[in-house]
Amino acid sequence: MALRIYDQYDLKNGIAATVIMALATYAANGAANTEHACGILDHAHAQAALYGLSWAAIVQECKEGLDAGARGLLDDALKSGALEVSK
Repeated sequence: MALRIYDQYDLKNGIAATVIMALATYAANGAANTEHACGILDHAHAQAALYGLSWAAIVQECKEGLDAGARGLLDDALKSGALEVSK
């Protein structure tokens, strides 16, 4: 069953909001473990793939919603090579 456009929008926002909350909380507590951040992103990436959502759009939304510290954690996790953002 194909998702309706508004379902895709809600799912994308929900996945991004979960990543933003998880990384922001993690960074606010002083943590900087890239492997943990990769786990958060792996989970979100799997959800995006399950629903056929653009991973690049979700990553961009996350970058826009994070403060500098949490954004750095996101960037470090993405640079680790665990995830491909071009799709």
